[in-house]
Amino acid sequence: MHRATHRRLDMKPEHWDSFYKEGIAYCDRAMVGNKNGYTAELLHGIVSMAAEKLLMALLLYHNRMPEGHTFIDLVSAAAGICDIDESLKSDLFLIDEMIPLCSLDPARSWKIDPSLKPRIMTTLKKTRNAVDNALCDRNTVAT
Repeated sequence: MHRATHRRLDMKPEHWDSFYKEGIAYCDRAMVGNKNGYTAELLHGIVSMAAEKLLMALLLYHNRMPEGHTFIDLVSAAAGICDIDESLKSDLFLIDEMIPLCSLDPARSWKIDPSLKPRIMTTLKKTRNAVDNALCDRNTVAT
């Protein structure tokens, strides 16, 4: 079992909203890409960036830093400040497992079953909703 750990920052970062805006930009790109037939691998990369940026915006707003950079670490650090249900956790953990983003094997080609594209896009929507709801609870959504 992964322990819930995070580090507290000494002060509120001024640029949490930059992470949020970047996350929204990646969300928009994923939506366009999905409509335009992007591959599952390309959507995975864009959705991963969107979800990471959105979760980091929330964590930075709350002066938290994850212990690592996987979705397991981000979800763990968000415990108690964001409603991430078991379904979303499972989906984010699947995103982590689809392509090891920090693989040191440049010769390996990673393929994702195209039938997983709807689940990848649903994970993005659920992540954005969870983060937006957590920030809206505090009237802080960046514009």
